[in-house]
Amino acid sequence: MNVIRRIYEPFEVKRHFPANFRKGDEAYFGGPDPGCRIEASDVANYRHVLLTSEGIIYKNGISQAEYITCYESDFKHYRRRYLAHVLLRHKRFKIDQSETYLLIFDNYSGPKGFAHWVSDGLKKLVEVTEEMKRYTLIAPYYFEEKGSIYEQTLRAFDFKAIVYLPKDSYVWVRQLVAVRSIGQSGDYHPVNAMKLRDYFWNRFRLNPAHASGGRLYISRKKATRRYVENEEEVMAVLKPLGFKTVCMEEHSFEEQLRMVFGASHVMSIHGAALSHIHFMRPGTSVFEFRKRFDGENCMFYALADVLSVNYYYQFCDSTHVSDAANNFNLLVDIPELRRNLDLFLETPNPTS
Repeated sequence: MNVIRRIYEPFEVKRHFPANFRKGDEAYFGGPDPGCRIEASDVANYRHVLLTSEGIIYKNGISQAEYITCYESDFKHYRRRYLAHVLLRHKRFKIDQSETYLLIFDNYSGPKGFAHWVSDGLKKLVEVTEEMKRYTLIAPYYFEEKGSIYEQTLRAFDFKAIVYLPKDSYVWVRQLVAVRSIGQSGDYHPVNAMKLRDYFWNRFRLNPAHASGGRLYISRKKATRRYVENEEEVMAVLKPLGFKTVCMEEHSFEEQLRMVFGASHVMSIHGAALSHIHFMRPGTSVFEFRKRFDGENCMFYALADVLSVNYYYQFCDSTHVSDAANNFNLLVDIPELRRNLDLFLETPNPTS
């Protein structure tokens, strides 16, 4: 492996507690002094490696841990047993070995990982806008699906060319350029987060004139999990206060981005919709329904903080669906919601 260039040096991120923080909740936001360390990130070149359609790189039969998202918990899935399974059960895909390929997706990108694609994949992609003009992007099959959120985000960038790996395939690559994750999944480098935000604002020509100052409630009622069980009660409270209810899957990526850019207040349950905090304006406000006693899922709190978006929260009782990560539904306490809304709606709509 040869480092081509450094993206960021190690950086210490200091966070502020939520706008409606309640004393005693420190453990759910990183402790009494919340923050994180963002390790150095770089663009590196690998020669003669095996790459799977899940984005796992093998050099001399060893998986390259620095490109595995959530490495500590997930590395055990990608040892030699996984490699043997790939070689025996997956189909080899052939590519033009005279090309140099650019890798920016990983094991958490999808095909149902939109939040991780935005928060982990796009934050790498925005750092290699020059490389993408010289190298051929290598992407998984689900990025090619016409109209998918993945295909729509790729259209916002200018690539030399793209090669798509079929499902359950692997490929030998003579020259592979890979981008090391910019922070662990759920942590954000402020400069990088702002660069991603500004890139899409400029790409879609967004400016203060597009800021309506509206209030937005993003519903997951069409999802099979992680939805608000008493959403009708929640909407009965929100509608008189001027909230518009939307289901993001009914809109294109650009439409989604324009809605959150224009809004002054955004509310939703923990889930992919809140990755749109990436595109909110500084000084606007976001409200997250979270699972009670959950001190791990702080990615949207951390994202709002680095982008100067006011973050509000409410812990809710949960209904267990399965042992899969974040597989739960929430029940919102309505009287508590009313009290939190009094605080949430005190924050003004920014004028710019």
